[in-house]
Amino acid sequence: MNIPIANIYYLLLYAWDFLDVGDAVAADVAGPTTLMDLFARVLIHGMDDQLRRGLRREYATQSEQVAGLRGRIDFGESVKALVLPQGRTFCRFDDLNHDTLSNQIVRTTILRLLRRADLDEGLAAQLSGLDRRLRSIGEIPLNSDHFHSAMLQRSGPRYALLLRICRFIFDHMFPDQRDGSLKFSDFSDTELERLFEAFVRNFYRRECRDWYEGDRHFNWHDVEASDEDLAFLPRLETDVTLCRDSRVVVIDAKFYGQSLAENRFGGNRVRSDNLNQLYIYVVNMLRRGDPLRDVEGILLYPTVDRTLDLEYRVHGQRIRVCTVDLNCPWPEVRRRLMGLLPA
Repeated sequence: MNIPIANIYYLLLYAWDFLDVGDAVAADVAGPTTLMDLFARVLIHGMDDQLRRGLRREYATQSEQVAGLRGRIDFGESVKALVLPQGRTFCRFDDLNHDTLSNQIVRTTILRLLRRADLDEGLAAQLSGLDRRLRSIGEIPLNSDHFHSAMLQRSGPRYALLLRICRFIFDHMFPDQRDGSLKFSDFSDTELERLFEAFVRNFYRRECRDWYEGDRHFNWHDVEASDEDLAFLPRLETDVTLCRDSRVVVIDAKFYGQSLAENRFGGNRVRSDNLNQLYIYVVNMLRRGDPLRDVEGILLYPTVDRTLDLEYRVHGQRIRVCTVDLNCPWPEVRRRLMGLLPA
């Protein structure tokens, strides 16, 4: 499946819920030829913007020898170093500086990008220039805990997006055993599936102003069983539940290399497990004891080899199977998704 780099960027912005700052941080999402080139450009543009605005600063405890006093005296170190007769002391004091964890993560990521064997020469020059401007910030041996701690510091949405990009690069770069340069590993099938589902969920949550988001988690209805047996039933969880007046639309997003499944006779059919799952959602949504409502279910796939707009009535309930072509220009992708909802 061929998805343009610009569209992948939008998928990530929606999935990460950073659409509001994504365009402000990115320079040009249509130019780069690889996702890593795009992320390199976003880091360059984002950190250049932060340098103009002022990098994040934090207080850090410093310990050094000074003339006179500053902060708290370290008597033990001062006596051991025999500096008191010279009118000098070892002191501990809080200093406000740019060498924060968030900035360290960004600079370390920039240095990792510079080790890419296939890095675009123009981007390499820009990253090198940016690295020189960040020389006062230390490089650290990155691990997952660093990202968790940095996100807890709440550095603002622009920094948060840059950190998410740095985390993505950290998770997808690995050393080449031959020369030690860094290579980029592409999305796995599981990651693409999760990305598509998160994108669809946040897209409709943000874009559908005249709909409101209903419950995505609910229990089974009209099931007779003991409490012990009921405990083993899985909780029902939709990707998207949209409500307006008495209408409800349940959307279940699925990502496959092929939208339709092949049967043993060589034909193509809607995937039965997906269809059954969606039907269970619709039926249980109808029987929740709420006022009479019109519930519609939509199975949504990315377009692979054909566009699907299938519609069925299953026991009186409207079920649709649709696709969205992620290879189209982004405005067309948006129009397609918005057009799936009832007028």
